[in-house]
This record gives sequence, structure tokens and C-alpha cells, in this order.
Amino acid sequence: MTSKYFEQALKICKTAHQEKAFRGLTDFVANHGYPNYFIGYTRTCINWERITCIVKFHTSMHEQWLQEYISKKYLTHDVAVNRIIRQQRLWIWDNLSHTKCHTPTERRIIEGQRECGFIKGFANIFHHPEVIGGYGFASADKDHPAKPPQELTEQIEALIAILCDRIVEEWWYVTHENMNPLPSKEREVLYMIAQTGGTAATVAAALGKSTRTVERQLMNASNRIGGGSKVRAIGLASKYGWI
Repeated sequence: MTSKYFEQALKICKTAHQEKAFRGLTDFVANHGYPNYFIGYTRTCINWERITCIVKFHTSMHEQWLQEYISKKYLTHDVAVNRIIRQQRLWIWDNLSHTKCHTPTERRIIEGQRECGFIKGFANIFHHPEVIGGYGFASADKDHPAKPPQELTEQIEALIAILCDRIVEEWWYVTHENMNPLPSKEREVLYMIAQTGGTAATVAAALGKSTRTVERQLMNASNRIGGGSKVRAIGLASKYGWI
């Protein structure tokens, strides 16, 4: 990858749910003349999981399944390519929907992807004769399969790099400027625990609240940020400047 922000962008994609961070991405793709399926994915259901899949889909196809497709010298409707499609499905769900690796909010988003036919859309890419990057290029001659021109490969690599840079840039702006998800009371509780290292009981005593109230505020704060433990909630809130 040419983008130094690639790993950071993937990490953001898997944890963030602020859709406003995608302002400008759709227009960029449209203005640069990239294929309709790419534009369609970003317009119809804009969220982080979808962009993650798009980025990972292209990079993985370059590295593994595209080479297998070309080396087998099969047409797009043949058995070998259908097997590759199944591999891609398994790869996506293995990376993005394993229930033990995701918060409840992330799982709900992923379930929504499944319901709206997200995977079906990827399968259709293989059957399109003019898909950029060569993933669906067909040839009438099995001995001379169609290969993607180098120019197209470079274009898609450049787009992925720009997308990654833009994701990181927009995420910083959104999280630092106007997207603090925590109400003031929950922010106060998280801040005090982060600063003092105390428990819900000690913070409750300091604030003149009941322990049950503080525990409820902690749970609410954790759920707003994305679920998980108190430690994870404090870590994320500190990282993104919310407390």
C-alpha cells in the first residue's frame, strides 16, 4: 500500500460509527470517474464497515485471489471463480463479523450488511466484464485470459491510498471537533475514574451520588462509545479527547 495511514484507516473503520466522517468521500469518487459499483456502495449505505470491506477487498484480490483467477485461466462464470467468491465471503465474515471480536453496535451494523445483500454485491462484481482492476475481466480464450492493464491497477491503488488518508483526516476532525458522544454527567464520571484510578463506589462518594447511579452512568458511557469494559471505555474516551 502506498498510504502510510492504511493500517490506521482499517482500525478506525472497524471501530467507528460516525457516518458524518464520510463527508466528501462520495463526491471525490464520483468526480474521479471510478466505477459505478464503488460509488454505489459509498452512497447507498455509508458506514465504516462497508468502507473497510471495500479497501480490504481490493488489496486482498491483488495479493491472492486475482492471481489465482488469472493462473487458472478460467472464465468468470466457471467453477474456479465461484470458489474464489466463496473464499472472499468467508474471508470478509472471518475478519469483520466474528461475534467474539465485536461490540454489540458493530454486530448490529454487520447484521444490517447481511440483510441488505452486501455479500451478493461482491459476487456481482466478478460477473461484470468491465470491473476496474481486472477482478471481473472475461476472455473468450481460456489460454489467454484477460488481465487488468497496469494503468487501472495503479489507479485503484491510488484511490485506496487517498481513501485511507481521507478516513484518518475526517475521523480526527469529527472526533475532536463536534462528535463527542458523551453527555456531561457520564463524561464527568469517566474523567474522575481515569484521573483517580478509583472505583464506582469511591467516585460516587466524591460526587455525592449513589454507587448504583455511577455504575449506570459508566455502563451508559461504555455503550455509547461501543461497548466493552470500563477500562476500554476510558481508553477510547481519552484517545479521542472525549474526557
